[in-house]
Amino acid sequence: MNKLIFLIFLISTCIYSYSQNRNDTAKISEFEQFLNKLKYPEDVKNSYMLEMSYGLSLPGFGGKFNTPIVKAFSLDIRYGFVRLDTTFTLPNNYYFASEFAFLRNTSSHLKLNKEKITNGVTTDAWCFGFGYSNGYGYTLNDDSKFTLYNSGTINWSKVDIENFPSNPADSNIAKLYDEEFRFGTSFDCGFIVDVIPVLKFDLGYEHQIIFPRHLAWKWLGSSSIELLIQRAIDLYGLEFLSLDNKNLPIINFIIKNAVSFMFYEFRRHRMNWPFKSETPMNYDNMRIGLKLIF
Repeated sequence: MNKLIFLIFLISTCIYSYSQNRNDTAKISEFEQFLNKLKYPEDVKNSYMLEMSYGLSLPGFGGKFNTPIVKAFSLDIRYGFVRLDTTFTLPNNYYFASEFAFLRNTSSHLKLNKEKITNGVTTDAWCFGFGYSNGYGYTLNDDSKFTLYNSGTINWSKVDIENFPSNPADSNIAKLYDEEFRFGTSFDCGFIVDVIPVLKFDLGYEHQIIFPRHLAWKWLGSSSIELLIQRAIDLYGLEFLSLDNKNLPIINFIIKNAVSFMFYEFRRHRMNWPFKSETPMNYDNMRIGLKLIF
């Protein structure tokens, strides 16, 4: 809890110091701009998005599982909406936002080579959910785009633990998840770059946690703290724009993902950090995707 208080104090101090660089009239104007930004101007239209990705997934139980777990591979499909807004940015910068639904299979058997698995616990998991991404990007000299983003999802997973460990303690952990639908969340970060205007390359990292049981109030408390910090960063992105407008995309990317990474590293061992809670199942995913915009 002390670390959380320190984090909130640090972010609040940064926000306060930035806000002192503007007068009260400018602050009111910027807040109104932010509210307008949430509504989106009428000329900002959603485009449809379809993405397929493949990646490496490393399952684990926060260090509490002693039996080796075989690495897995994931195949992911996403469908949703994406939009770019230049209303509040300089030329060659833009704001990016996207909502999507996804379906994923993560399995020890989705590997590209046919090498036989001889040791360790194998898994096969299905996951579906809904997510939101936002960030900023650069329009390059050839009009191609380079986007840096932060993303979060809520999801439901059904994990098949195919060969139970002989270790009784590990077996008891496995029973909490095996063949049961479990609620979870994730964050991911990465970048998107144009191949051609309608086809984009997406490289990202994701940390997914799956709860052994859902403690609604603790989850809501933990998620609300992170969400408030993230929305404060979105709001004061306008302050960053006034101070270092050329580097807003990379500054926003570093700060938002540092916050998410810290929260999820604590949640690796306590699923509803900073509240006392159990250790969840974790997946660390590295993925490469192709995104079609139409």
